[in-house]
Amino acid sequence: MSDSRPGISQLGYLGFEVKDLAAWEKFATQVLGLTVADRRADGALALRMDGHAYRFLIEPGAADDLALLGWEVADEATLLALAARLREAGTDVTEAPAADVAARRVQRLFRYRDPSGIPSERSLCTSEPYAPSFITMIRMFSRWRLMVSSS
Repeated sequence: MSDSRPGISQLGYLGFEVKDLAAWEKFATQVLGLTVADRRADGALALRMDGHAYRFLIEPGAADDLALLGWEVADEATLLALAARLREAGTDVTEAPAADVAARRVQRLFRYRDPSGIPSERSLCTSEPYAPSFITMIRMFSRWRLMVSSS
């Protein structure tokens, strides 16, 4: 079977634009067991669940919808090759400025729109050490146990 996403290691993060940040924060932390990794001045939340800086970026806005997909690649050569391949296919690809790279907590970042028009990013990721709190682990286990026992 051939991979339809050559060079992509994994889905790195999802970004959502939401009307009710407080409701999302409550759902993410109290139901899903995620932790708030960062809170920006505009109210946006970065939510963490594993060794990555974050997996969900929740930003204020009117859409209440998916705002971006963040795809990770294994190395810089692959990232550059994928950007070149997208450009050759006629896709407008831009490299993010240093401030955006730092905000995303990655090493390098390219942006484009996928065929459906969804803003997408391909990055060379930097994983950060993460040890979930005891309370987070208990919440995650409790949610899992409830889901398994109710099925």
